[in-house]
Amino acid sequence: MDSLTSGFNIGSHLSLDWDLQAMLGFAEEEVAGLMKAVGAQEKDLPEVMSQVRNWYNGYHFSTRPMNGGLYNPDMVLYFAKHYQRYQSAPEEMLDTNIASDYGKIRNLFSLGGLEFESFQVLERLLGEEEISIRITPEFSFAKTFAVDDFISLLYYMGLLTIKGKRLSLATLGIPNEVIRKLYFDYFASIVHS
Repeated sequence: MDSLTSGFNIGSHLSLDWDLQAMLGFAEEEVAGLMKAVGAQEKDLPEVMSQVRNWYNGYHFSTRPMNGGLYNPDMVLYFAKHYQRYQSAPEEMLDTNIASDYGKIRNLFSLGGLEFESFQVLERLLGEEEISIRITPEFSFAKTFAVDDFISLLYYMGLLTIKGKRLSLATLGIPNEVIRKLYFDYFASIVHS
């Protein structure tokens, strides 16, 4: 807001605040409790939790590590609703509500005239690489949109997560299989178009 208007200079940037990150998703214990509540038997719980963890866990919103990471609530509830009804995992682990319109993703990847650089970032991420950057705390129309701004935007949108810290930089990577599948599907749509 500050870069768009004048007068809003009293806000605090809390996006990377370690003390607040737990409020942005479900913890492992909460997900296990939910899975039991929707009918997962104790003997099946390790397998159910392994699936849910692989597909929906892995979000970190601070360079200070949090045990186990956070689960995306929307994705977990999608799984839980299906499990409650059928006592099995959904055939399609990617909720269609999460699967974005690829046109919107393409627009994101072409922001600031950085389409080529953005695709290089995508290739690195799909190649299992992590990327270390200084996360952009504020976007401004007054400065040029750079590759680190693009990567920061992916982080703020939940398409990347903090994996660690290297010196004063945040190391970012793909949080889970849902986001990896989104990237692969998007990449395939570009190749075939």
